[in-house]
Amino acid sequence: MMQVKARCWGNDSQLKVDLWFLRRWGGGEKVAKSGKWACDGKYGIVRISNAGHSTYWASFSLSKKHTVEYWVQYYK
Repeated sequence: MMQVKARCWGNDSQLKVDLWFLRRWGGGEKVAKSGKWACDGKYGIVRISNAGHSTYWASFSLSKKHTVEYWVQYYK
């Protein structure tokens, strides 16, 4: 399983989290899952349960500048 838990503050903004993986044999990169929620201080979670690739990462985008608090967890 791979998951990203993130939050931000400022109700006038939204946070988008993309969970990426690198395809095998030179197949490039792809978004496995994404989520979007308001910057209201509450956590949002983006999770995949069949995390079988070797390389994963997360990207964050905000509609306005804010501080983002997050953690990433990977386990089998």
